[in-house]
Amino acid sequence: MRFYVRSVLGVTLLVVGLTVFVFGVYQVAKGGTCSSGGVHVSTKQCAAGSSEWMFALPVILLAGLGGLWLWTRRGPRPGTAPVAAQGWSHLSSGPTVRYVSGDAPGTRTDPIVRLGQLRALRDAGVLTAAEFDDAKAKILSEL
Repeated sequence: MRFYVRSVLGVTLLVVGLTVFVFGVYQVAKGGTCSSGGVHVSTKQCAAGSSEWMFALPVILLAGLGGLWLWTRRGPRPGTAPVAAQGWSHLSSGPTVRYVSGDAPGTRTDPIVRLGQLRALRDAGVLTAAEFDDAKAKILSEL
């Protein structure tokens, strides 16, 4: 449920925020070059509401970006495996490691790559410190 609420709310905030932002920029820009007095003298006064739009634009833009942030933090889709359970193969640029300990025949890869993937699994909380140390010792014993 959290996935869908964050998805809908995030996309809605993003679209509405950016739409209102573009409209606000249009409102300010259509006034052209103007001045509201002070040391800047102009023959054309600023349109009513220009000052409010100028102060509101950064807030509106931040709201739209907040929607994008919320959408990116929506979590995994219900019914799919978390990223860590998929083997982290998408993180490595080299060959993938199918098994952390006890490699299947024919799937041996570079030990340095395997150690890096093992560290990524530990950092993600998939492996405990003891499991990490056991698997690391096994990989280092093969060198």
